[in-house]
Amino acid sequence: FVTDVEGNIDFFKDYVSRSNVLDLDESDTHDLNLRLKDNNCYFVFGGDAVDKGPGDIRFCRTLVSLKRRYPKRVFLLVGNRDLNKVR
Repeated sequence: FVTDVEGNIDFFKDYVSRSNVLDLDESDTHDLNLRLKDNNCYFVFGGDAVDKGPGDIRFCRTLVSLKRRYPKRVFLLVGNRDLNKVR
């Protein structure tokens, strides 16, 4: 479970480096390629993906890509900052 990344890619990369659930492949310089480490892992993003950081779009694409890859094991919640961007 992680929340409040707010577009800060460096913060999220640090989180992934310490995670027992996610693995990061940085060979693609445009997108972050995330994988779940094994078949017993689940990932929940608790919202506030966007707001302050320079990586809002890149981070959102990363989350959507992970959800598409693991539709039954990745859950994306919407936070107040995310909703405010939609209004």
